[in-house]
Amino acid sequence: MKIKMRTAMVHPQYGVAQSGQVIDLPEAAAREMVAGGYAELIIDRRRPESAAMAGAPERAMQMRPDPRDRKPLPAAKEPEAKK
Repeated sequence: MKIKMRTAMVHPQYGVAQSGQVIDLPEAAAREMVAGGYAELIIDRRRPESAAMAGAPERAMQMRPDPRDRKPLPAAKEPEAKK
């Protein structure tokens, strides 16, 4: 879980982190730091890879129809003259 440190931290297992630094900690340790006011939780707004791959293919990856394969439009009819 990613957190942004508000204060400096020295921990024998997780190392040293300065204030303002974003670090990745195990969930339990990160929640303790946030609850104690020593850090802010960083919320990742991107979708996880598994969710991105689950649905329909991305629109950017879909093939566009070739304009040369289109059928020509029928010729326009000329308006009839009034008699």
